[in-house]
Amino acid sequence: YTADGDIVYEINPYGSGLFTSQESLSDSRWQPIAQRRVAALLGSNITLLGYEVHEERESVTLSLYWQARERATESYTVFVHLVDGSGNMTAQADSLPDEGRYLTTAWRQGEVVRDVHRLPVSESHSGDHFVVGMYLLKTMERLPAVNSAGELSDRVILPR
Repeated sequence: YTADGDIVYEINPYGSGLFTSQESLSDSRWQPIAQRRVAALLGSNITLLGYEVHEERESVTLSLYWQARERATESYTVFVHLVDGSGNMTAQADSLPDEGRYLTTAWRQGEVVRDVHRLPVSESHSGDHFVVGMYLLKTMERLPAVNSAGELSDRVILPR
């Protein structure tokens, strides 16, 4: 807690710590979750609620906050691409959620899941936005994504 009594660090039900701030999006069940709101629907049962970006000297960490609208019947892989202003991918990270520790088939309806991806960056290989989404590994088919403006795609674009 801060001197004013504001919460700055909480533990979610799965033991992961989250730093919070006044600008954070809130999950009414247990805690604030993301500094940047998104509200994109992937497929029919997964929502990307928001994200956080943490810059480091040689890497950038993207924390995605997913919510299960209903239980998933398939295990989806998350893709994260760092893209420059010309549309060139400068870094990527594909993995099962939570570095493979928490498959989408295990998510409960309404549950919010923090999913962290670290991408290497350098002055010559940086990017100005992220492209994220999910796909079924066995078919490589991406889930359709509908952003907050109602536009249909197979990806969500997030400003860095």
